[in-house]
Amino acid sequence: MDDAFKPQTVRSLDPAAANRLLHALGTVKDLEERLMASHVRPVPAESQLNRDLAVGNAAFAYNYASNAVGAAIDHLRTWYNMLACDLVKFPMPILAHYTLARAVYEPSLHTLWLLDATSTSRERIGRGYAMELQSLRDMRNFQKAAKPSEANAQALIDRVLDGAASDGFVTLDENGARRLTVPVRNMVDLFNDYDGPEIPGRKAEWRYRILSGLAHGRRWAVVANAAEVETATDEGYLIRPNWQYLQHFADYTVRIASRAVSAVVEYRYEASPSVGASS
Repeated sequence: MDDAFKPQTVRSLDPAAANRLLHALGTVKDLEERLMASHVRPVPAESQLNRDLAVGNAAFAYNYASNAVGAAIDHLRTWYNMLACDLVKFPMPILAHYTLARAVYEPSLHTLWLLDATSTSRERIGRGYAMELQSLRDMRNFQKAAKPSEANAQALIDRVLDGAASDGFVTLDENGARRLTVPVRNMVDLFNDYDGPEIPGRKAEWRYRILSGLAHGRRWAVVANAAEVETATDEGYLIRPNWQYLQHFADYTVRIASRAVSAVVEYRYEASPSVGASS
């Protein structure tokens, strides 16, 4: 890398703050190892997964959660790697931290909802159908835009609805069309249900509001929240990360990812997993 390269709009990093952030994100290495190790162990007969399979088609919930938590850990590892590369010559862009945090948060929350140990087997099975159907509808929209001649999503949707009907999760709407009796929970509610513990006087959804605002480039989310804007100079405005804010998001993002990994591992192997809502 060119030693003369220096971004003109970013102030020098706070080494101590950056190292604290890096230390928090380093937990991803342990999470990766735990998740990888879980894939090679046989599933015991008394596991929650097998108990749910005895009730109905629990594969959708488990498979979706397994894929989601894998994606979350992938993004968490990316965050750690980018921060660890070279903070002096090429500091990580401020908003990239929050983009990756959101990419960890959302699949982690879906995992906790799908495998929630405080729910019944039928509730988890119904949620699995709901997430699978939502995924296939997204796939249908993609196929219409990208390769309509190869579209097969509708056939897969019909197959899922047939299975859901057999398990008792389908009803008819006012037009006579089939629909699931279990809706996908929205992201705001997932934050409030599963994220935390919360700062007194706040709802956990405030983190979602900030992450969403930053992803869409909302000025209110950037100024005086994610970034601190300095006085203008001849080189333009100088900005720097709000390190306290960033550390908060890193700590909470690692926590939610850790709980999602535990949810998948315990659901697959333990008789009484301990995920559920945040405490």
